[in-house]
Amino acid sequence: MSKFPKKIAIFGIGLIGGSIALGLKQHFGAKITILGSCSKIKRSQKAKELGIIDEVIDLHAQPLGLKLVTLIILATPVGETIKLLKMLTRINLGKCLIIDVGSTKEFVINVAKQLLGPNVSFIGTHPMAGSEMSGFENADPNLFRNKPWVVCSKQLSFITELIEILGAKMIFMDAKKHDALTSWASHLNLVSSSILVNTIGNQKNWPDVAKIASSGFRDTSRLASSDVEMKKDIIFTNKDNIVKALVKLRQEIDLFLNLLNSSSSNEITNYLSKAKIIRDHWLVNF
Repeated sequence: MSKFPKKIAIFGIGLIGGSIALGLKQHFGAKITILGSCSKIKRSQKAKELGIIDEVIDLHAQPLGLKLVTLIILATPVGETIKLLKMLTRINLGKCLIIDVGSTKEFVINVAKQLLGPNVSFIGTHPMAGSEMSGFENADPNLFRNKPWVVCSKQLSFITELIEILGAKMIFMDAKKHDALTSWASHLNLVSSSILVNTIGNQKNWPDVAKIASSGFRDTSRLASSDVEMKKDIIFTNKDNIVKALVKLRQEIDLFLNLLNSSSSNEITNYLSKAKIIRDHWLVNF
C-alpha cells in the first residue's frame, strides 16, 4: 500500500461522499478503513450495512476515533461544512489534512483559515461531477472518472493520489477564479433549471403540459431535481457571480425576443446555429 492514509473520515456520505468511499474501497479493499457520517444516524448505519463505510461517526457524541485519522473529507453542503469545521476545532486532531469537495471555494477556504490551528491543513477542492440524484444509494465508484477536479492549493499532500485513484483530472485554480468560472459552467445551470420548471409549472395548463412533456423537458429540467440545501448554499456563497451570470442570461433572452419580434428567419437560424456549434465543439473537445 502507498503512503495514502489507512484510516480516513468522510463527513457527508451522499452521492459525492459515497462515490469517493466506493472508489477508495474499490482500489484499496480491506487495506483502508473509512469512517463516515450522514445527517441522520440511521442513514449512517445503513451506509455501514451496505459496506460503503466501515465505521459510523456519531455527530451527536464526541467522535474520538478521529484522533487516529490523518485525512478528513467534507462532502456536505457549504453551510454544513462550516458547522463541521467549527466542530473539528474542538477536537485534538493531531497532524491532519482536511479537504472539502463543495461547489464554492473562496468562502469556505477563508473560514477554514480563520478556524483551523497550525497542525491542521485545509485544501479546498471541487470535483466537477455529479447528478440530480442524491444519496449514497446512487453513489458510483466511477462517478469522477475523466472529470475535472479543481484544487485551489499548491500544497498537494494526499490530493494527487486521491484524484488519480478516482480517475479524475486535476486542475489547479485559485478560489476566486474557480467561483467565477463555475457560476457559468455550473451554477447558472442550477438556477436556470429551476427558473425553467417554475415558469412552466406556474402556468394554468401545467397538468396538461405534464401529460405530454417527455425527454426534452426531462433533460433541460434535470438539475431542478438536485438537492435544495446544496443549491441554496451555492447561491448564497457565490451570489455576486451568479447575479452577473443571470443578468447576462436576461440580456440573451431579450436579444432572442427581439429576433422573434423582427421575424428575421435568417437571424434566428444563425442564432440557433451558433449555439449548436459551441455545444458540439465542447462535446468533441472537452
